[in-house]
Amino acid sequence: MELGNMVFGNSRGEYRIPRATGYEEQLARLFDAYSPDRDNSWREYGVNFENGVFSVFPYYWGDCTCGYDEAECEWDKDNEHSSTCYQIDYQKADRSWVVDMDTDKWADEVLKPIYEKHGFDTTETHWWHGCAIRCTCDYEDSWEKFLSENKHHQDCPTIKPNFLYKPTGFSISWYKYPLRDSYMNHKISVVEFSEIIDKCIDSLE
Repeated sequence: MELGNMVFGNSRGEYRIPRATGYEEQLARLFDAYSPDRDNSWREYGVNFENGVFSVFPYYWGDCTCGYDEAECEWDKDNEHSSTCYQIDYQKADRSWVVDMDTDKWADEVLKPIYEKHGFDTTETHWWHGCAIRCTCDYEDSWEKFLSENKHHQDCPTIKPNFLYKPTGFSISWYKYPLRDSYMNHKISVVEFSEIIDKCIDSLE
């Protein structure tokens, strides 16, 4: 996943779509069919469209509209790692190694005592991998509980798929424009996708 998408984007999914494998051409064929006069002089984004068979929703640049993000912010303000958690010691640790990249020295001299204090193993090769996300309090359990009880509404534009084929629920989400850092929820071939596009185009008649 691209860094920009990871931090700022909404594109997520189970199966990544490789670039330059034919899926883009099929989408462009659909765009040509339902919006032949669109302005795509700089970059193809697709035009917002929906009928009974499919929908196209261009990449959404805005904020959550269903209240989930506000709930998450409130949870974040009311929850933090306990004073005895590993995360507290880790956040206080000198991480100037990021500048000189002497990871081994930093791990042995700075991180190892913290690991030992909290009972973590330091004998495996590259034992420090994942050091930034370890936790020894109930913070992670509380976060998982929040996630299980709170979700974006299915109509929230931050999670709405950019392409949806309604008969099967097949969907694609992309980052900024098709099909940059894109993902599909069911794994299908280009040939199968072409058949879906045929049916979408037929639905325009």
